[in-house]
Amino acid sequence: MKLRHLIAASVATLAAASAMATPIVTPVYTSTGIDMLGEINASEYTLDMTFKLDDLAGWRKVVDFSNRTSDAGLYLYWDQLSFATDSNVFSTTTTAGSTVGTRITLTRDGTGLVNAYVNGALQLSFNDAANNAVFTTTGGQTSAWLLADDATTGFAEQSGGTISSIKVYDHALSAREVAAVPEPESMALVGAGLLTVFSLSRRRQNKS
Repeated sequence: MKLRHLIAASVATLAAASAMATPIVTPVYTSTGIDMLGEINASEYTLDMTFKLDDLAGWRKVVDFSNRTSDAGLYLYWDQLSFATDSNVFSTTTTAGSTVGTRITLTRDGTGLVNAYVNGALQLSFNDAANNAVFTTTGGQTSAWLLADDATTGFAEQSGGTISSIKVYDHALSAREVAAVPEPESMALVGAGLLTVFSLSRRRQNKS
């Protein structure tokens, strides 16, 4: 499902209040994943999403980078954040709480440094020399699958879930900036009365 851009004039007001990006204003349930086709930079970005999963048993893929052709990606393993590369697994013992709702932020900067946060707190950091966290580009557009597993495992590491917020930035936010991004609940209050019938939205903001 490709994200649709908001065209209402009130988006500018909401974007300014969010201090860089506009979140999803309506929760979206998916059992097959969402492809943010062409909505994110390939190698330098911040992806901030709030969601909850139906099933946390074992490995559950959160972000796929290779158009579902590689097992590498961002996972929850028994609700603990992990990044699987071609040769290694980076993991944390912190429980994400994704059955009730959690916010995960993934950043990759121009040097290849990848940072992953849970609810604004840094959990994982590694140098992505092998480009496992670089999104595949097909036909000139990046493919970023959310809550979708790859074909190499027969899509077995996939769980249905509800995505309540997605924010995309064209650069890597600092730890301080990640902590300062408003929570979806506060953004809903800001957006009340401004937006009506919109499903998915994302407003790209360039680094100043």
